[in-house]
Amino acid sequence: MVFLILIMSAHAATLSPTGGIGFEEALMSNVGLARTGSTGAVNTNPALLGWVPEEEHFTNTNTIQFYRFERQGNDPAAEASPSVLPLYSASTARTGTWGYGWAISTQELKVRFRSFDGEFSTNGNSEINNVNVAGAVAKRWSDTSLGLRLALVRSAVDSEAQFVGNSGGFEFLGHSRNREELWSVDARLGWVTDLSSNTNLAAGVAGPVALLAAREDSSQSVYSETNSQTESSTARTKPQVVRTHILSTGLAHQFEKLRTFVDLHWSSPKEKTEDEGRTLGLWSGAIGLEVPREKTTWYSGVSLAEATRISGGDNDPASFNLATGFKRQHKHAVTIYGLSWQRDFASGEAQIVSLLFGTKFAY
Repeated sequence: MVFLILIMSAHAATLSPTGGIGFEEALMSNVGLARTGSTGAVNTNPALLGWVPEEEHFTNTNTIQFYRFERQGNDPAAEASPSVLPLYSASTARTGTWGYGWAISTQELKVRFRSFDGEFSTNGNSEINNVNVAGAVAKRWSDTSLGLRLALVRSAVDSEAQFVGNSGGFEFLGHSRNREELWSVDARLGWVTDLSSNTNLAAGVAGPVALLAAREDSSQSVYSETNSQTESSTARTKPQVVRTHILSTGLAHQFEKLRTFVDLHWSSPKEKTEDEGRTLGLWSGAIGLEVPREKTTWYSGVSLAEATRISGGDNDPASFNLATGFKRQHKHAVTIYGLSWQRDFASGEAQIVSLLFGTKFAY
């Protein structure tokens, strides 16, 4: 069951590139650390709030996601139906040299799984729910801005499974439930400066600052033909919480007819179990562009994530995300439409195709 939860958590992590940012960044594969005018400033880089318009803007973005998981050897086979979920809602505004905003982002993933290993089979389902409520503020001095973001994060994984096996010629069957829940406070510090009238440079650091609560509840019932009895057990433990920090830098440049963006991220190493070894620090990067027209702006981007490197253990494959789309300016609002594709390089074990749509209002 722990192995299953780790699998489901890994799949949930693949959603994060579009799970808490504005729709322009989503269509550039999570690029936009130095993007002034960003609708995702609260979550991508709070320092960008020093450049938002003085009138208040409200943004709401949603997505339809189609999942495809491939079975690898004896690993559990997973199936997930298309999901529609709230993705990102935010409000931003500026008063003089001070910018501020709030944002709510959510993720949800429901998966059915089944596996068979010799005389042991299991099937069940798992559900992941993440909620992120954030507030941010920024101060701007002519061509430079500093910003701070604090977020309350709640993550939960619920799993249920039925299993059947054979031991010594006697059959046994059982049922198990597992729930993990985590509450924490995360912080992000950002910085942006104008290198010239056409070029912006940004940097930032993000990571957890306080663990408020963490618990794991599990229960299991097993019936065995050996003694014709049912044995039940329950437990509540405090799960191991992995703390990592991310250092980032970004660059934006305005050409004559288009604007380009480049971001680079490094995540700090995190401890693994003794069997798996220690995960080393990882690099990831993204490049995107936007092409503005009179009422329509086109976006495109690609991001690459380095393969997980574990000392003395198995490595997870590198992955990429491709995204493209456009936004359309209307009389009182802006609408957006787009498509993104995520998968790993090696097997495509977890592929996610997303249809993005959203609306932005100014009031």
